[in-house]
Amino acid sequence: MFSACYGHLKFITVAVCLSGLLSCQALNVGSSGQSPEQKQINKEAVANFEKSAGEILAKLPPSARIVVPEFEAHGVSLSPKFKVNSEQIKLNADQIRDRVGQYLVKQGVQVVNRAVFKHAEQEIVLSQTGVTDSETSIKVGKAAGATHVVLGKYESTIQKDVIRVTTTVKVVDTESHLLLGVAILRQTLPPPH
Repeated sequence: MFSACYGHLKFITVAVCLSGLLSCQALNVGSSGQSPEQKQINKEAVANFEKSAGEILAKLPPSARIVVPEFEAHGVSLSPKFKVNSEQIKLNADQIRDRVGQYLVKQGVQVVNRAVFKHAEQEIVLSQTGVTDSETSIKVGKAAGATHVVLGKYESTIQKDVIRVTTTVKVVDTESHLLLGVAILRQTLPPPH
């Protein structure tokens, strides 16, 4: 049985799009094994993601202070030949989150220090029960002085002949809890060899 090591560059690509909010910088698009049609579909998916992300960034007020907490990370294998490497999936999600934060800083957006967020998170989590992860992130973001929070999710599904990777990024106003926008990137990649 093979272990699907998502971070190994020869096996998989994680396109991290950080246009506006996310400009497309692939973490090494290992497109070997992809048909020309699939490469084109993935390229179009990245372009759509970049467009959505750019629209979100345009909605941010100049005074925006954003926090980028940990992204949710999930992996499922529907193939008996491959098992999910949860640690690697978490690592990929963390890399995407870090790149989002780095890009926002380069664009001049005020990004709340993760240590401030973690401190506020500890205080809030200790004082509340029954709060979902996204609700907690929004409350913690507000407590940490952020006007907006980036909620991210990284999902990977191994099927018989492909790996489907979905990265979802939402930007939420911490005061009103209104969703500013969503950008979704869906990619289909060849399985590990």
